Amino acid sequence: MAENFKIYLLDILSVLLPGGLLVALLARFEGLAGKYASLFLTDSDNWMAIVVYIGIAYMLGHFIFFLGSYLDDILFEPYQKVFWKDPLLKAIVINFKEEKTGIADRAALNAFKWSCAWLLKHEPAMYSVVERHIAESKFFRSLVVVLLAGVIISCIKNEWWMAVTAFVLVFFSIIRYLTQRSKAIETAYQYVITASGIRFQPAESAMMYSRLMEQRVWVRETGKSGAGDFFRKVRVLLMLIFNKTAAASGSAKSGELRWFFTQPDETIETFFQSHGKSLSAAASRTDQYLSIPGRDDMSIKIREGKMEIKKRTGIPVPVHPGAHASGFLEDWEKYMFRLQDDKIPVNGSGYWLAVKKDRIGLKFSPNGQGEWAVLDIKEKTTTGCQAEYTRLIINGRESYTFALEWFGMKGKQPMPPALNMLFQNLFLDIQHSCGYNAYLNKVAMPGNPLPENS
Repeated sequence: MAENFKIYLLDILSVLLPGGLLVALLARFEGLAGKYASLFLTDSDNWMAIVVYIGIAYMLGHFIFFLGSYLDDILFEPYQKVFWKDPLLKAIVINFKEEKTGIADRAALNAFKWSCAWLLKHEPAMYSVVERHIAESKFFRSLVVVLLAGVIISCIKNEWWMAVTAFVLVFFSIIRYLTQRSKAIETAYQYVITASGIRFQPAESAMMYSRLMEQRVWVRETGKSGAGDFFRKVRVLLMLIFNKTAAASGSAKSGELRWFFTQPDETIETFFQSHGKSLSAAASRTDQYLSIPGRDDMSIKIREGKMEIKKRTGIPVPVHPGAHASGFLEDWEKYMFRLQDDKIPVNGSGYWLAVKKDRIGLKFSPNGQGEWAVLDIKEKTTTGCQAEYTRLIINGRESYTFALEWFGMKGKQPMPPALNMLFQNLFLDIQHSCGYNAYLNKVAMPGNPLPENS
């Protein structure tokens, strides 16, 4: 009972105290807001003024609380990606939540909210500990908003020492907010795992392994430690906050249109041969793809010492690039991370599928005047369309894929004239159009048939 009273009191203070501080700050103005605020602060003998002051402080506190909630997306989500200590812990709870509820969508029910609900139902005493951390984080989150207002007000009034003091307090409040919220989530996950009484064996689940890798992508293991590692993480955190599309090295957004089939396509091969490209002369490489059952919207692979993470944004859109060709256009966001040889996770894991590739390709780059330059696939350009044709060997079976990828472009993706001519003679079925992971999940595993050419 005493613990619950403390939590309720902290909840009230997390709303009332920031609101009261804001009223005090507004009282320093001589305008309308200042006159009203000063009335409530100076007329302490009037009990009605005190009641009104508390009411206004409480109302403003809720408004501050609402504004502070945006810090969860702006600050905490990037912070959690970079500084989260144990990705395995989160992966285990996410998997456990999905097993219990059947809900995989984070937007519908995220793991932390489910963990709190589970503890409230099964272990109220444990939940009260988590709730205390939550209440403290909410208080300091609201305090950040009020102190930022204090910085602005002090600057307006040319009180620079007060502005500097408030700014320093903002910094420390942010740290306390982030650490307490992290503590709340970490404690909730630990309590759920402990109280469930289940012996978790994440190594036996490919889905668990994929989630573990997804959690690890932001906190790259570079072998560094101490201050150097801390400031590296701070740099990544700032990039996540201020430039989300360039948060990771090699991050990019693209639109992709891809088909798979079992036999070589003579029309496609002739097109590339006319540009001096041939599969027989292509250099081979082997990429390792992580098996992610049921996830067509995500691809994780190891390529030449780099981990490449691709997440699909939105839903596939049917398109018709030619009179006899149709497929699904998918928007993807890609991140690439350099790995140390001894940190490459394929070693000792059976969840990775080796895909041997003989790839040829071209890039088409617009010059802004309706013309397109034809470049080798290895040449760098910021905008354009990449066409690639690849022979695949998966589990000893041969197949082929043809893809177009638009990059650095917003809105509708234009088709280069050379590819327009190619599609006049191409016969490609939408049933054979999908992303790599969808293909590997549906048809490329042992025992599943490969699609026949249309």
